[in-house]
Amino acid sequence: MVENDWAALARDIAWVLYPDWDDDGRMISPRDGDSVQLRDTRTGQRVLFRAEDKGITVSVTVPNDPAEAGRLRSVLESQRTTSFSMVRDYELGRMVPNDQPMWMPVELRSGGDEATDCGQRIEECAREWSTGWRHNAGYRDEVANAIVAVLRDGLRTTPEDLGLSAYSSCGPEPSPRVGTVGSDRPTSRGLPPLCSEWDEFAARLEWVLTTLPQLGYLDLSIPGRSLSIQLSKELDGMIRGVCTTGADTNATEPQERMTGLGWRWGAPFGCEGIVENWITPPVGTGTTSPTLERLVELAITTLRTVGEVEEPSELAYDAFSNLAGVDEMPYVAAELGVPKSDSMTSENPTGM
Repeated sequence: MVENDWAALARDIAWVLYPDWDDDGRMISPRDGDSVQLRDTRTGQRVLFRAEDKGITVSVTVPNDPAEAGRLRSVLESQRTTSFSMVRDYELGRMVPNDQPMWMPVELRSGGDEATDCGQRIEECAREWSTGWRHNAGYRDEVANAIVAVLRDGLRTTPEDLGLSAYSSCGPEPSPRVGTVGSDRPTSRGLPPLCSEWDEFAARLEWVLTTLPQLGYLDLSIPGRSLSIQLSKELDGMIRGVCTTGADTNATEPQERMTGLGWRWGAPFGCEGIVENWITPPVGTGTTSPTLERLVELAITTLRTVGEVEEPSELAYDAFSNLAGVDEMPYVAAELGVPKSDSMTSENPTGM
């Protein structure tokens, strides 16, 4: 059955975000930003399909564990193709297929957490490698089979361990069929309306953040207390967090505690000179932490230790997006498993 599951997965991967054209030859879908994610629910590692410009970029995260990363890299580096481009053979006097690597490391930006001071080559710093295809490419099956090998042999996952999410710039979308992989959407997995377990809340929060609309904000607050956390997604897909504690920011003990957890004191991205708060390093595609595990863990640990929240049902949320055309995101209550704030009373910690 496992081999059949992998075969079904490879078959359907080739159709992920397949283009649809109108009668005038204009592409209707996918639109830039449309994404499908295959995520290992045990380890958090993922393969992401994202529509960009004239094709689909497919990226795989590299585990932090050196042994696991080495195994994955060996699989990635062994996969080569002659399908992507042609070069001129001057001896033959004609164009011939160019043998080249199928996967390339993402070139992370310089500065901050985007991999500059690790003292190694950028390929060794990058936590994400990418491949892909053009919308009209005839080599989708080749890439699909390579992705299956990466999942099976590189990440050592199984079809039953995978979860599927789909989203666009405007938020979550219905999940396509990809083999036997089930949806990662919390309500599709029969989770209760109210969340009382932290491990369950972590999975719910990760899904909500993954599918968050561009320029989307999720505020987590503790009714009756001053601590709140705002998590937001920028236009480039990076996700950042801002925390206000209500404590005297000059007090030594809160600073040491927040710094020890992983927060930094400074101005939120894009808000320099406006207001300073506790902020997180960026996570997501284009950073050294492309999965959301670190951010989710930081948010939950802060709510439990600094906010003294005993269980997720004590929390409240607000959610909104500054992207034109996006609604008030009413799905968040059911998917996150915590109630919505009675009113938008909490201040925006970014000062925006």
